[in-house]
Amino acid sequence: MISTALQVAALSLFLMGAISFAILFKGCYVLRRQARQGSHDYSSILLKSAQAPMVSVVAVTPDASGESRGFVRRLLELHFSSHEVVLVLDGPSEQEFARWEEEFRLAATSKGTWESADPQRLVVVKKERAGAAAAYNAGVEMAAGSFIALFDHQSKFTPDALLRLVPTLLADPEGVTAACGFAPELASGDLTQRFAAIESLRLWLARCAGFTGWDMLVPVPGCCLMIRREAILEAGGFPASPDPRQGLPRMLELILHLHGRARTGGAPFQMALVAEPVSYVPAPKTRDELHHQIDCDQSALRAALRHRKSIAAGMGAIGWGLHALVCGRVVRPLLETALYVLTAIGIAAGVVPIKAGVLVLLCTVVTGIVISMAAVVLRELAALRGSQPDQLVRLFWAAFPENLGYRQMRNLWLVSGFLKGKPR
Repeated sequence: MISTALQVAALSLFLMGAISFAILFKGCYVLRRQARQGSHDYSSILLKSAQAPMVSVVAVTPDASGESRGFVRRLLELHFSSHEVVLVLDGPSEQEFARWEEEFRLAATSKGTWESADPQRLVVVKKERAGAAAAYNAGVEMAAGSFIALFDHQSKFTPDALLRLVPTLLADPEGVTAACGFAPELASGDLTQRFAAIESLRLWLARCAGFTGWDMLVPVPGCCLMIRREAILEAGGFPASPDPRQGLPRMLELILHLHGRARTGGAPFQMALVAEPVSYVPAPKTRDELHHQIDCDQSALRAALRHRKSIAAGMGAIGWGLHALVCGRVVRPLLETALYVLTAIGIAAGVVPIKAGVLVLLCTVVTGIVISMAAVVLRELAALRGSQPDQLVRLFWAAFPENLGYRQMRNLWLVSGFLKGKPR
């Protein structure tokens, strides 16, 4: 009876793996279709044209640390003919605000905001602490641009990111409401970087390209977004919640809310994928950094689930997509970890045959190796530019150590990251 239950659980995991494999293929098909359609580079025209629409980059920083100030500096260095950075300070202390004043030479305006005395478009809004949602909504209300751009604090982005995103919105003003820019960084140094690269490949093929094919695209770690300002205002802004966290959780909840409104009879919403390396998560240098990246993704998913009542359509905001994310990033690792432990105890106690243990390994480890290898190969089929041969070989064979040790540790990270709800 115990052996039968373990076999049923193992076969359930195999089914989850088969579904993941199918989504990867769907993503490859979507990316190849985009590549066949081709993309025109209008970056030089948009950079010089005075007719290009204004873009407002809205940012909410948690403090006045050097990292936060550097993030704003990078936003100001973005290339575009007409863009501004709207920085919202959510309840800063006097010392923190003094740092911002000194760093950017801020001067008060008649509108109750602050602007930089340097030749750069920086608008600073200082408000009482009310949470990240209220801060982002204040930034959107103050924005002068017709498009709102949002960047993940943990990401690296290229200076021409805005130039790459805006053509997608201009090409189809009636159909496309938002654009998401993301492509994985394929660092292939030590094993930690290879594991992170394979993780990014699966993310790009499945949650980005695959979900785009079903009109369920939502933000992923390291991405950047551009959304029509009127769409955010019509939806009532960012969903309100008491969660003070910044970055991806707020972006994810906003896009889920816009998707949900469209599915419940509201304004149509479609987010297109710009499958270019305009924004990405930097390759981790240590195992702790890799652990932190996973924790950030899990905390965003948990925040969206906690605040689902403030999101239109709740768990059905993107159809079956949110359920699939919960299944893949919470249920599967929890079930797999429990299955390993129970199988080992059962074999040691003599109540589970060795064949059942072999089945468990086939349905978890071997399936994982196949999926990881498939992600590496499908990326070569989908991308406009292939990898270097030595890089491809290192990533391909990294699927073995990834699933023979790291996979089991990652399962624990996924479960703990979701349960504790905030990055370590």
